[in-house]
Amino acid sequence: QYSEEIQVQSKLLDDALVVTAGAFGLFAHTIGYSQAQVVQFGSPVNQVFHPTSRNEAIYAQATYDLGHASDALQGFKLTAGYRFSWDYRALDTAARKSTGACSLLGADKNCDVSVEMHGSEPSWTLGLDYQATPDTLLYVTGRRGYRAGGLNSQSLIASQISFKPETVEDVEIGVKSDWRLMGMKARTNVAAYHSDYSNAQFSQSYTTLIGGAPVATNLVVNAGSATIEGLEAALTLIPVDGVEVK
Repeated sequence: QYSEEIQVQSKLLDDALVVTAGAFGLFAHTIGYSQAQVVQFGSPVNQVFHPTSRNEAIYAQATYDLGHASDALQGFKLTAGYRFSWDYRALDTAARKSTGACSLLGADKNCDVSVEMHGSEPSWTLGLDYQATPDTLLYVTGRRGYRAGGLNSQSLIASQISFKPETVEDVEIGVKSDWRLMGMKARTNVAAYHSDYSNAQFSQSYTTLIGGAPVATNLVVNAGSATIEGLEAALTLIPVDGVEVK
């Protein structure tokens, strides 16, 4: 596995603007082939596979103190960030029974399957913070993230080897506050959120008939979309230094 990252950080406008930007790359592959020997309902199966993956991305994020532009905006900070990623996955695999029959449906006459997939997705964040008092912060944030797609090396059916990227878009609004309760230090974090998932990735069990015998496998699949909404609240009390009650 090889990885490299170059990053630039800068403070501008009397430190009112903080910028981070960079590029990232990762390449991973096996040296030769990996091999596994299993028994499927009494029939020995020899599987060999050679996975390769590559991830590349460029990104930038900036936080600006809006009070630098106007006294009326003292305490407000705006954060914006963007990342674009490219993903590549490849898998060469073969699964053959001791009888010489293929254990991978959809394979060629040599029981071989070669699959590759390319993907590219953006991620972003946009948030506004307001330091209402030295001890109270209000914020609202919108984000988009994703989890890269991939390949199931243990799949018994060629068409089920690949799965798509999972994406999520969410909005969160909340407050963080430090205060005192009967002389004790206290901290309150409260947040409400709304998240929308697409092509959600889940591990599911499948039973496939191989040569008339049922064979069970676990595969990562795209199970559809989901919407999650919720409210989180946390209270921390510090009665004495070194002791926290949550």
